Amino acid sequence: MKNKEANRRRNKSVTFRMNEVEYKAFTDKLKETGLTQQAFLMNAVQQTVNLSEDGLREMKDLNLGYADLLRQIKGMANNINQLARWANTTGVLPTEWQLY
Repeated sequence: MKNKEANRRRNKSVTFRMNEVEYKAFTDKLKETGLTQQAFLMNAVQQTVNLSEDGLREMKDLNLGYADLLRQIKGMANNINQLARWANTTGVLPTEWQLY
């Protein structure tokens, strides 16, 4: 008997994780469209691939912009965590001159 995987047209599997909010949004979209998970995701991939060269470039630029914003936010969060740790350790809040 031949291996079923070898006979399948789509024999690659993709797994990814979502939080509750993302999963609810995903399942809501599935209900709206009436598509299966596979059909919905394949449709999304095909629509992305069908973007024009300018559309893909614009999407890449947006993603780079988001990545830069995320980096800045992470840096600010790190600074806030350091201040909170210092305040909790010493029992006092830093003065303005200690922040710089």
